[in-house]
Amino acid sequence: MIDRVAAYLSREFYEEQFQMEQVPETYLTPQYNLARGTYATLLLMRDRRLRLERVRWGGLLGTQSFDPADREADASEIVQKRRALFPVNGFFIWSDDRENTQPFYVKRIDSDPIYIPAVIKTDSNGDQHFEILEQEANVLILPLTQQMPRAILQEKIPVWLNEAIPEKDALKRSEQEMGLSDLTVHRVSEDLNDPERNEEELLRPLPK
Repeated sequence: MIDRVAAYLSREFYEEQFQMEQVPETYLTPQYNLARGTYATLLLMRDRRLRLERVRWGGLLGTQSFDPADREADASEIVQKRRALFPVNGFFIWSDDRENTQPFYVKRIDSDPIYIPAVIKTDSNGDQHFEILEQEANVLILPLTQQMPRAILQEKIPVWLNEAIPEKDALKRSEQEMGLSDLTVHRVSEDLNDPERNEEELLRPLPK
């Protein structure tokens, strides 16, 4: 399960890429070590326009897997679901051997954002959280861990966020395959293991 990302997209990025206005600066504080369990900035569609919203990543309900086929078991505990996107600059992985605390940073080779599909869940108490959709890791990441985030093509964002399209169909029509030619992986400092750390230097590659 992916539970740590870097997200430091600027207000100018959202204004230029999505023609968004009055983007709240407080939503865009750089997060170089954003951990599951904290609040993150998501893209949603409201009144046919893209909006930003702050939602907690992860909740106490549900399963560890959030692909469409795996979410039926906890459906009775959730009263509302909405699709969203979690734009990140990259994500962190560790070896599935938990005795190895060496983190690795994964990002796109072209440094473009990764638009991770997400589902916002509202429970019967009115509490909200979101979960990301994951898939089996590709051959670049598989030596370290079994899962990686899914991704949505930027030009297909409206398709994924269109609730009128069944979720599986929307994902199939908008998903971006991220393979060996799309991603790069490098070792980063074990300081990243402390979720309280939040410096850009955490992303710096360690010497080989």
